[in-house]
Amino acid sequence: MENEHVKGEIAAISDKEGRWGIRIADDWYNGFGTIPNIQKGDLVDVEYTQKGTFKDVVKLVPTTQPETKPLNVPQLRGMELMGECYDAIEKIIGHKPSDHEVSMVSSLFIYNTRR
Repeated sequence: MENEHVKGEIAAISDKEGRWGIRIADDWYNGFGTIPNIQKGDLVDVEYTQKGTFKDVVKLVPTTQPETKPLNVPQLRGMELMGECYDAIEKIIGHKPSDHEVSMVSSLFIYNTRR
């Protein structure tokens, strides 16, 4: 059986004598021996074997990029709309708007379009 891989941010660490574990998202990955030099929040690439419900770490490598999932079309359109909001607000108020200002204007727009 071929080993599997997961990349992600360490959400929790468990360190018990002779064994350790890390949680990435909702899944725990178990290691044995001395725990590697890792911390909560580190990004890692984990190679593991699945044994029943257990995921045993074969190799753990620090990384700099979390695994990304492609955005779906509505998310992309939402990002385009936010960019358009920033541009429109900048034209009205005469300076680059803060996130708070864009949030306020967007909330008013959504409120008024649902009436």
